[in-house]
Amino acid sequence: MTQRAVCLLAAAGLAACGGGGGAAGSSSNLLPTNATDPGSTSAVTSLATSGTITTTGSIAGTNSTGFVLNTGYPHGKIGIVVTSLTKIVGAKPYVGEEVNVSGSGSWSTNITADSVAQVSATATVVAPTPTPIAIAVPTGVVSTAGTDAGVRTGGFTLNQGYPNGKIPVAVSASTLQIGTPGVGLYAQVTGTGSVHTGITATVITWWPSAPPSVTATGTIVAGTSYGFTLDVDATHTAVPIVLNPSVIIGGGTLQTGSIAQVTGPGGIAEAITPVQIIVTNPTPAPLPNVTASPTPGPIAQKHLLTADYLGGYYGTKSVSWSTAASYLNWASTNQFDANSISAAGIKTMYYTNPNRVQAGDPMYTTDETTFAHDCNGNRITTVFNGITQYVMNVTSPSLATLYHNTISAKISGAHFDAMFEDDAGLLENYGITPLPCSYTDSAWASGASAVGSAAPAPVIFNGLSSLNGHSPSQSVAWVTNPNTLGGNFEHCYSDDAQPKQNGWMWQAVENTELQVAAKHALFICMARNTSDASTQTDARLYTLASFLLTYDPSTSVLWEGFGTPSGLHVMPESQLVVMSPKTSTPSDISGLLTSSGVYGREYNACYIAGQFVGGCAIAVNADPTNSKAFPYPQYTHTLTISGEGIVDGGSIATNGAAAPMYMPATSAVIAFP
Repeated sequence: MTQRAVCLLAAAGLAACGGGGGAAGSSSNLLPTNATDPGSTSAVTSLATSGTITTTGSIAGTNSTGFVLNTGYPHGKIGIVVTSLTKIVGAKPYVGEEVNVSGSGSWSTNITADSVAQVSATATVVAPTPTPIAIAVPTGVVSTAGTDAGVRTGGFTLNQGYPNGKIPVAVSASTLQIGTPGVGLYAQVTGTGSVHTGITATVITWWPSAPPSVTATGTIVAGTSYGFTLDVDATHTAVPIVLNPSVIIGGGTLQTGSIAQVTGPGGIAEAITPVQIIVTNPTPAPLPNVTASPTPGPIAQKHLLTADYLGGYYGTKSVSWSTAASYLNWASTNQFDANSISAAGIKTMYYTNPNRVQAGDPMYTTDETTFAHDCNGNRITTVFNGITQYVMNVTSPSLATLYHNTISAKISGAHFDAMFEDDAGLLENYGITPLPCSYTDSAWASGASAVGSAAPAPVIFNGLSSLNGHSPSQSVAWVTNPNTLGGNFEHCYSDDAQPKQNGWMWQAVENTELQVAAKHALFICMARNTSDASTQTDARLYTLASFLLTYDPSTSVLWEGFGTPSGLHVMPESQLVVMSPKTSTPSDISGLLTSSGVYGREYNACYIAGQFVGGCAIAVNADPTNSKAFPYPQYTHTLTISGEGIVDGGSIATNGAAAPMYMPATSAVIAFP
């Protein structure tokens, strides 16, 4: 429940009184048998073709079906299947033996040997050192992902979710498809065009559900039209790496024969679409006319996604909209300031509450069907700040109509990107008693979805904090509703009553953040700690570290309330953007629990105001009573926070003292090399 009740909504309408692991899919073959890549080199074409293959190499190991042959550049290690029909010339295959193999199969799977012949011990074959070939990042392409929403002429419709919705995807005979297509499956699409007008796919990888972010290290085998192939291990010798212009490349020159650490969504059993690649070249000298980049360059994202009140009834007007736009992504405002704030480049949201109504509200009517009743016919009420509020009947079609008509009239002529819907959620989670007559969770959820669909703009609902015991709210599932952008978690990690949340409550917030991010929807973390920002640097660091442990840079939003002189509540530490985690995103926060009992995660690429500052580590001790060992002693400096908000002279630095050997109870550290 937010503080909307205090203004009674009489004169101002509905004012802003409220608070607002491994690959997911795999296949027996790296590519389907019909996959082709017309623009690739001959080495890559062999990924999808079968026929007679003759090769020479050293036996790297034996197994139940034959042995693993190290063929060197460009194909690396390949499995050799030996059958009763295989002709063996010389000794029985053993580890270290040099052999010639001839048989059928493909470089992407294995070779079934027709013959295995031992190379004469007196013959010495010296393989020439291959000349490295620079790998070019494709230009004019874009990558996106989402669910196959249905077949259309010449392709299918991709439901990308927020912020682009449904996108037409054109598929042709030249499209390289990795995995098996299907409606309802998750597709990663790279091609020409745009997410606004449609994409002509050059590469599609198919998954049962959204793949996790993985990190794979191996040798760059060969360039392709879509990027390159990576030799990761004996089983995965040519993993497709699908590039686009937004990939961050650091450490050296992207070229064949180099070691590459690739991080991004996908899996080595199919393909990876990286967000970052760290390259180690075999020699320090770069190729002619190729300038090696010692560190990743700047990124476009200068700060975390942020939200705040701005203008309207509760937001500051002492900061210009253009100044705020440098640090703020979402603003809660009213119909009078919405257009000018939107013109400055900030997304706008409008406060509404069709779920609780009090006398005098625009949605308080004489239509009794819009109110929830107990089995004796009495209206169900709740009390907030001493004021009686009526629980509305979301299963009533009349309520959806009332909501649409009332809000449409209020915001007529004003631009809003979203409706902020307060008090959304299942009534049991709010402790409402008695429940409406014949109440069921499923019926209430269906009704709530219908009310949200009636909103005149997409909905951000405030209901994630109505937990289901110690578990995330059932309303997490609502973020996938067609007219829903995401959800708001009020009192996220910090509030006035508890500046640093811990124990099971902290875990529940983290798991909610994880679950919403996995659905690629907005997760707004509303930290309702309104104490002066300069007195809350410890709570600010704790909130930031907790948020970063499980956030998604493109969908997780930080909305803080720490007091500032300007009234803009964006903190300087929101400029820290961490990317390329060394561990995959878990499904539960327990997956980030280190051996010392501290929750932690390391990141390969960390940025402040868009500038690369190296790797970093996040550690949170959420134990309310016990100190625990800091799990990353290799990091020698820590993040420090000082002052007020970002427009009030507040600042951060990465050269703070080393982390303590033991972290106190309910504390956090963000560390740098």
